[in-house]
Amino acid sequence: MFEDVIQEETDSVSVILVKHQSLLANGLGQAVTLYVPEGYGLGLLRRLVYSGCKAIGEREYLKLMMECNTRVFPQDFP
Repeated sequence: MFEDVIQEETDSVSVILVKHQSLLANGLGQAVTLYVPEGYGLGLLRRLVYSGCKAIGEREYLKLMMECNTRVFPQDFP
């Protein structure tokens, strides 16, 4: 008698996480860039936000960079 072998398939996705240096001594301006394969972005973003991560938009990012006195390309370069 042969036993049926059940294979478990796991969905695994390769992710690259890049941590950037803080722009100020008090930690303001810390950032992390997350690279994921095409098609996984929205699902991953939802999981991260539901687990407590904070996401900011482009406008908020530009305001934060202005507060840190840091130039942003192409807005601050003529």
